Amino acid sequence: MQKILNVLLITILFLVSCEDQNYLHNKYLAEGEIVYDGKVKSVEAFPGIGKVKLKWVNTFDSKVIKCNISWNNAKNSRIVNITDVLVDSKTNICEVIIDKLEQGYYTFELINLDAYGNVSLPISIQTKVIGDQVISEATNLLFESVTSIGGNSYVVSLTPKPTVYGVKFTYEKNSGGNKTFYQKVVQNMNTFLIKDAKNEGNFSYISQYFLPNSIDSFYTVKSHPGILSPKATNVDISNLASIGNNKVTVAFSPKPYSTGVNFTYEKNGGGTLTKFIPVTANASSAVLDEVKYDGAYSYNTQYGYQSDLNNLVETVTGILPSQYFEVSKTGWKHLPLFYDLSGDCWGGSLEKLWDGVKNRQFDLHTGCDERNSPPLLISLDLAKPTLIKGLILTSTGVTWNGFPIRVQLWGITNLLNPEIEVAPNDPNWQAMAENKQSYKLIVDQNIPSSWAGFTDYSISIPNNTNLYQYVRVRLFGASPYITLNEITFKGLVP
Repeated sequence: MQKILNVLLITILFLVSCEDQNYLHNKYLAEGEIVYDGKVKSVEAFPGIGKVKLKWVNTFDSKVIKCNISWNNAKNSRIVNITDVLVDSKTNICEVIIDKLEQGYYTFELINLDAYGNVSLPISIQTKVIGDQVISEATNLLFESVTSIGGNSYVVSLTPKPTVYGVKFTYEKNSGGNKTFYQKVVQNMNTFLIKDAKNEGNFSYISQYFLPNSIDSFYTVKSHPGILSPKATNVDISNLASIGNNKVTVAFSPKPYSTGVNFTYEKNGGGTLTKFIPVTANASSAVLDEVKYDGAYSYNTQYGYQSDLNNLVETVTGILPSQYFEVSKTGWKHLPLFYDLSGDCWGGSLEKLWDGVKNRQFDLHTGCDERNSPPLLISLDLAKPTLIKGLILTSTGVTWNGFPIRVQLWGITNLLNPEIEVAPNDPNWQAMAENKQSYKLIVDQNIPSSWAGFTDYSISIPNNTNLYQYVRVRLFGASPYITLNEITFKGLVP
């Protein structure tokens, strides 16, 4: 009996539970199901000046016919027909421009609508709108230089900025008036060319900005002024020297955009030769063949930018070097042989006689004791065997110390036995030197009294055909007192 009662109780409870569940379900059926339209799949925002372009991929839900776009926390909104903003039916891409916006940041929310009042879930995006403040604060990009390349052409060098797309450049024309043109600026470009420009004329430019993803560009409010540089001049010769055998080496100091020189020079035996010598940062020297020593030369410079080449009308003229050039004094040193000039009485340094400075009052003055009275000796180590073809003496000749009146140059071929056993002012010195096989008289010349001032006195030695590394200079004076500033040799170092 008890089991029967338990079964009845369980059955009653089950029936009551089912009735409660039907009640809850019937309640929601009575209210109806919530239906959502297909939502916008993705959206992009492109800022502009006072406006924004919105671009999105719309749903393929055919019920959707409109899109509600709201901003400023839904205080402002605009409903557009999908058919009006659809730009690609295959991809369902839609575009619309929202204008009349103040500068600032905006959040736009897009919700699709159908004809029955159903809506989609929202999608939002944030962007910035460009306004007067952004434009007024924009600065021009930097121009590094405006360089003449001859004629009336200039190369403008600039530093690109990531958001500057181009410049509007205005300059005075050589033919009169002004010219304005637009130059696009890309990140790997830092120069451009202008032509028919007035040398030292005025120019100005404004910069065009394209902010990231922007649909509008704008120019800087203020222009940047400048003045074009003077017309380009010829490059300078940095070295011009004989190397023997009717050859001369010439080198130039390059200038920005110099490409070379047209070099014309007198030819040994008559006539002229013209040679184009590249003059760039990587090449600036050449060897001239068949040169007439002491002949005339002229050259003009070529400038270039990309395919534009300009040859200057102006020319540089000059005289080619003599057959022998000044021997470099690098490495020279005093060779302290017996009876050589000492520094005890004149307090100087013998090295000053070949330091390249000629305009001191004097580097050497003599006559304070018997050893330092003329004739006197100065021995030199020229560092390398040298073919000596000329001797140059420089002296000031102050009132109380006169010029040398005679000079001898001796070459030493053997340092194992270099001494002369008597002082240089001994009357027997020259005879004893000539009897030594290790000594050779290279030149013996009297110096005229007309030598005066900070001048060079040059002695040509065409008859010398031997190489000497070690030499002795023997100086004579009209009194115990003579001065000397510099000793220079001309010749060749093989």
